[in-house]
Amino acid sequence: MKRYLIFILFIGFVLLITNAQSHMQNYIRTFTPRVTVADATTISPEYVPAVTNYFDGLGRPIQTIYEGITPQSTDLVTMIEYDSIGRVSKEWLPVPISDGLTAAYRDPSYVKSQSVSFYDGDAYAYTQIAYDSSPLKRILKKTGPGASWHVNDKSVRLDYLTNTTTGILSVPYYTVEGGKLKKSGNYPIGTLYVNVTKDEDGITVYEFTDTEGKRIRYKNVDYVYDNLGHLRYVLPPRLQLKADGFYEVTPGSDLYNLAFVYTYDKRGNCLTKKLPGIAPIYYVYDRADRLILVQTPNQRPHAEWSFTKYDIYSRPVLSGTVILQNKNHSQLQDEYCNILVREYFVGVSQANCWGYSNETLPTTNLTVLKADYYDDYGFKALTSFGSILDYQVRSGFLSTHYPILTGAHTGSAVKTFDNSITTLLYTAYYYDIKGHLIQQRGNNLIGGYDHFYTSYDFSGEPLEILHEHSSSQISLLTERYSYEYDHRGRLINATHSLNDRSTVYIGHYSYDNLGRLISFGLFYNLSDINYSYNIRSWQTGISSIYYRESVHYGKWLGRILHEPYNGNPSGVSYSTSYIDPVSHALKESETIHQHYSYGEQDELVGATSVTFDGSGFSATNQLKEEGGSSPYLRLLRYYKNNSEDYAYLESSSNRLESIHEDGDDDVSSLPIQFVTKYPDGTPTFFYDANGNLSKELNRGITEIDYNILNLPNRITFENGSDIRFTYDADGVKHRADYKTVSNQILVPIGAPSLTGSGSLLVQHHTDYCGNFIYEDGVLKKIRIDGGYINYNASTGGGEYCYYIKDRMGNNRVVLSAARGVIQYADYYPYGIPFSEIPMEEDNFLHAGKELEKMHGLYWYDNGKRWYDPILCRFTTMDPLCEQFYDKNPYSYCAENPMKYGDPTGELASPYYDIDGNFLGVDENGFSGNIYITDSKTVDKYSKDNIINSKAIQADKNTTFVRSVSLTVAAESHIYTDVLKKSSDPNLDMSRLYNGEISVLEKPVTRGNDTYGKGYNDPYPDRRQAKYTEIDVGEEIKVTVSVRSYVTDLYTVESIWNQLGIHEYYGHGIKGWKGDKDHWRCYQAQMKHPSYRKLPQDQKKEIYGRYNEFYKKSQGY
Repeated sequence: MKRYLIFILFIGFVLLITNAQSHMQNYIRTFTPRVTVADATTISPEYVPAVTNYFDGLGRPIQTIYEGITPQSTDLVTMIEYDSIGRVSKEWLPVPISDGLTAAYRDPSYVKSQSVSFYDGDAYAYTQIAYDSSPLKRILKKTGPGASWHVNDKSVRLDYLTNTTTGILSVPYYTVEGGKLKKSGNYPIGTLYVNVTKDEDGITVYEFTDTEGKRIRYKNVDYVYDNLGHLRYVLPPRLQLKADGFYEVTPGSDLYNLAFVYTYDKRGNCLTKKLPGIAPIYYVYDRADRLILVQTPNQRPHAEWSFTKYDIYSRPVLSGTVILQNKNHSQLQDEYCNILVREYFVGVSQANCWGYSNETLPTTNLTVLKADYYDDYGFKALTSFGSILDYQVRSGFLSTHYPILTGAHTGSAVKTFDNSITTLLYTAYYYDIKGHLIQQRGNNLIGGYDHFYTSYDFSGEPLEILHEHSSSQISLLTERYSYEYDHRGRLINATHSLNDRSTVYIGHYSYDNLGRLISFGLFYNLSDINYSYNIRSWQTGISSIYYRESVHYGKWLGRILHEPYNGNPSGVSYSTSYIDPVSHALKESETIHQHYSYGEQDELVGATSVTFDGSGFSATNQLKEEGGSSPYLRLLRYYKNNSEDYAYLESSSNRLESIHEDGDDDVSSLPIQFVTKYPDGTPTFFYDANGNLSKELNRGITEIDYNILNLPNRITFENGSDIRFTYDADGVKHRADYKTVSNQILVPIGAPSLTGSGSLLVQHHTDYCGNFIYEDGVLKKIRIDGGYINYNASTGGGEYCYYIKDRMGNNRVVLSAARGVIQYADYYPYGIPFSEIPMEEDNFLHAGKELEKMHGLYWYDNGKRWYDPILCRFTTMDPLCEQFYDKNPYSYCAENPMKYGDPTGELASPYYDIDGNFLGVDENGFSGNIYITDSKTVDKYSKDNIINSKAIQADKNTTFVRSVSLTVAAESHIYTDVLKKSSDPNLDMSRLYNGEISVLEKPVTRGNDTYGKGYNDPYPDRRQAKYTEIDVGEEIKVTVSVRSYVTDLYTVESIWNQLGIHEYYGHGIKGWKGDKDHWRCYQAQMKHPSYRKLPQDQKKEIYGRYNEFYKKSQGY
């Protein structure tokens, strides 16, 4: 846990700020030391960043000074302006000011003049807000920063209407009767509220809500509830039920193929969930409403269930699969709802359950896949190699760990899905007194171990990381990272050494005055990569010797074909330098210009590429996609010399069933292409019960077998070749085995053996041991930050290679310290790579993902799912498809890869630093637990643009937020950021007081007045509730008790549900207050999608409060 010395000083305290008092402004000044402070009177500004907040006479924030925060140690100033009736009218972008008046209040006119100068003459470096004239003071228009937006009136517009019975404001009226869906015309006129949001490009979103706040329609998705307010049906846009009457979920029906269907028990737990096109998923809960059993359609024929067991603190301790014969779903739920599933750590006496007792159901036919250990290290006695898990001392790192570990996650044991592998993967975690993970120790599957040691500075930034690795082939290999930061904690230098050989600089970082990365120096001084941005901090350019890219948000090649304002690029121009394979000279590729166009749902619908031949522009390759609500999707590609034309037949489901192809069968200019082998209309794509692609005849795939995580165990081809993958229970890929069968009969002496049928058999494998990649047992590559090392076993060193990436994170150039450019790649918008030189050096390409080429598969491994760039689709359903009801569960990047990235196949969980700054996400979805770490640790585990959740959460620098000590400011920053990242229009934070959540440390009484001590002027009365909402003019102030992230607000859903829906939306927006209407806030919480993912204790409390306040409203 990090500890900070924080000083809050008000006017009247003994603190003099040059020039500040002459303006007679109220202010609060906060210090956050970055070094140990023994004497507060000797604080050095260089090492103790300070933030000064100025307020006007009404207590409204008007200016914030971030003292000496820029790389040049100048102040950064932000400013807020109000209109004549006290509403926020302008929010100015930060501007650096170097006038020698540290922390001083600056005259607004002076700030504006400095802003114009800094933003290259743009006088519109602010967001302007326009309101209606009603007492509700609703926002009608928000115009973001930039002259192009203000001059051209490109704003986000909002309107507030009610529904009609016909036209675009009409909504079908659905109810649930007897468990069946019933359609009865449209909602009567004026019975629904309609919030209309139109972005800068006119893309319009309608949201319909009823008088209770339930969402009825959003993005053309219909939501249907039962009489208890439970969400029962979700009907995506493609599902058009035109006739009135009853509809049943029967196999083959449109409702079965396209709808989301839910059922619940009497306590509001979701019992069944039916995703589009598959049978229901079953859920079973215990007496504490904790999820114990889950059964997917693939598991049902085998009577198999996935289980989770908990300890007395409701922490998951055991998980795996179990066979439960002779009991159906209802019988199991009736049985488990009356018991409390709880196990205890008992040590080696219960080794069959990995050290835990096995006293509560289920107890037999268990296959344990994972165990988690807490509080101490008794689990080390369970394994014969427990000594390698013991804490070890290394020079430069802490000599001992902190022994008091109550609540800490101290270890884990994980099994693979390959039953032939009996080795369990044990990991032990050791922490310092601040809760940083200082040592991580564990074994691997290749006969060795991996140990990590980390040292930190006072602020918790890692200074050095030592990694010790061994295998059956290598007794010891070490790699060491070292990091250097500037006076405000920005990373400026990173080095790497292998086996304690010479240190190699792998990155030098330079920043502008807004903290944006503007230059990145490659190791060995190979090249500087420079970055540029527009006024909205959208990246506009990348320049280096070896790769150049210009991103256009307006005119494209001097012509205005389409000028997006909402963040979609109108086009990109790029060129690459490479080594000519014949002359071996550095050669520059022709500049390629790509123009993009977008549809009504913000999806990419067209991409055209041209090159300049000296006399004019000529089209050399094109990509065009046409979609819609029809079952056909047309995909037309033109290459330099050839073309492909596909028509997808999706029938009445989201699944691709067959392909009609026109065009060339062999596109010689592209090595990756799709070739149909069957007549038009022949089904060639087949799926298993979970909706996973199980057979693809055009590629010769006869079977794909999956594990319980919907990751492929084995892909079998029609000629007998196959690919087998080894995953562990956390979804980490450890190995790929390849078997190649050929019909060749003549075999040279010493060549691979023949199969029984006389075919040639070649076998090889790849081991993935963290960042170490072995080929057939020999270490070949070590992946490092931003690149990799080609390992040389004879010298113990290797060749350093680095990636140069484009703005979307695609690896464009592989640059060797010894050989220069050894690979480069261009990409079609959905990830097909092409190049003038062979791409054989490295397979980590689009989005930094590995392209699996063996047997002509050409799929990208995106972590949680596999992606087919030729067909622009994932091969399995999105694990988080319920967060995107309007999208096809197999679609890629929300159908707009020019704007969005999808590095893992799903959204990702949030990571923040100790100051509450958002750092990034992992593969587990923007859902669930919140973690505190640092930027360096994120970079360390963000190989190929994805944070590995297992690795980063095991790192000593990463801590579950409940175990961290945050400042009140950091606590507020996290709550606010999570709320603002919600896509729910009800959680539009435009009316949030000062734009941030308030955090109360304690009430302070002065005379007859009581004030709130904390952050953002908190409301002081904490007697009745954990959270409070009050209206401050037209703004909504939500106050949270300090350290609520320990008790309740430690997940994304908790923040959305408790602070967003209950306080901000329910009390604030809807005005549900007092005994009469308070129950409506709890009802809204239970109806919100986030409720299903709340911790069970919170769900139980909300349900109880709902009953309590509903009875009060009825006078009980």
